Amino acid sequence: MEDTRRTILGILERKTGKPVRPEDTFATLQIDSLLMAELAYEIEQAYGIHTGEGMLDCETVEDLARYIGHVRQSSAEARGTR
Repeated sequence: MEDTRRTILGILERKTGKPVRPEDTFATLQIDSLLMAELAYEIEQAYGIHTGEGMLDCETVEDLARYIGHVRQSSAEARGTR
């Protein structure tokens, strides 16, 4: 999950132009729906997954990292790989 967290933090820091911590909320970071869609796209491209609607339920960067970790694991299991 550390890899996922670092990837998400890197994307958000590029997008916002400021340091981002795992405990930061998307509201505090002023992430709007357009930026969230861009984040979803970059995550999907980085990992070859579909993020799904559940991403919108994440409140913090850490919540998103856990969610994406779960999606990645489920996707790998569906493909029969780990």
